[in-house]
Amino acid sequence: MNTKIENKGFILNLTQHIATAEQITSGVVEPGNKQAVCTALTFDDLPSSDIIFFTARELATMAYDWRFNLDLDGQPLRVMIGGAPFLMAQLDAELKRLGFIPVYAFSKRVSQETIDSDGNVVKTNMFRHVGFIE
Repeated sequence: MNTKIENKGFILNLTQHIATAEQITSGVVEPGNKQAVCTALTFDDLPSSDIIFFTARELATMAYDWRFNLDLDGQPLRVMIGGAPFLMAQLDAELKRLGFIPVYAFSKRVSQETIDSDGNVVKTNMFRHVGFIE
């Protein structure tokens, strides 16, 4: 069952994106080596099922190692994931195998229109963090 998750401690960011201020307020923390996460999540060629499996295992192992840097006070660690859809099911399974709770960020697109100094209408789209889906 999908449920919105309130702030229940730390959420390790295992995505390519830096956490937003709103996500940080909700408990999101960056891993010790963000570049290693970004590298693992980047595919330049069509991956085989073995590559997908080993990438998911590598990322889950990173989360396992980084959890020791957090004072979890007995709570399970939540891990925010997102990226290539073909990887997410395997990553979700690997994280659960190691006792983590995978979560996905939910954002709302907010559009704003302004008029610049030349009288042109400029539309800006921003994504506002709303919560997490387990």
